[in-house]
Amino acid sequence: MDSIKQIWEEVEEKLVKIKESFAKNPFEMAEFERGVHAQFNRLERDFIKQTLEEKDNQIRGSLKRLDNWVIVRQDTKKLLALSGPIVFKKTLFKNKTDGHSEYLIDKILGIESHERITEASKAQILEEAVQTSYRRGGDAACVSEDKVSKETVKDILHTLRFPEEKKADSKKTVDYLYIDADEDH
Repeated sequence: MDSIKQIWEEVEEKLVKIKESFAKNPFEMAEFERGVHAQFNRLERDFIKQTLEEKDNQIRGSLKRLDNWVIVRQDTKKLLALSGPIVFKKTLFKNKTDGHSEYLIDKILGIESHERITEASKAQILEEAVQTSYRRGGDAACVSEDKVSKETVKDILHTLRFPEEKKADSKKTVDYLYIDADEDH
């Protein structure tokens, strides 16, 4: 909770400055709105980062983890979220029995080894790409200048798997089939 308060205090300080600037120049409504939006996006990114790092620290300190896993090193991971890029630290563990290495936080969260886009951001990409184009889908990935390429949007779309449609067991049969045609056909 202390870390959340610290993040909020920093954001609150910047919001006060933005508000004071707007009070001096009320005709700059767009700048005011962008500034507020950017600060809340920063709050969201910092909150997610802190939560992921706390979860990783819980795994590091877990007594149950000591039975099977040893700490190898700590690395950084960058994920593109709706609010922008989130860079957090995660721990690589080595299994005592078979010797393979794994990031347990990734396993818990369901993050693939080379994945760099959050599920929410992928959903946003798909919503936009279905309506418009792959490029706009990539632009909709997050609010920051970090964008996703058209190729990546295509790859995300092509990895989707839909359940097969159930076909009717029997076809309808008719006694007579009428065909209406004009003289050209």
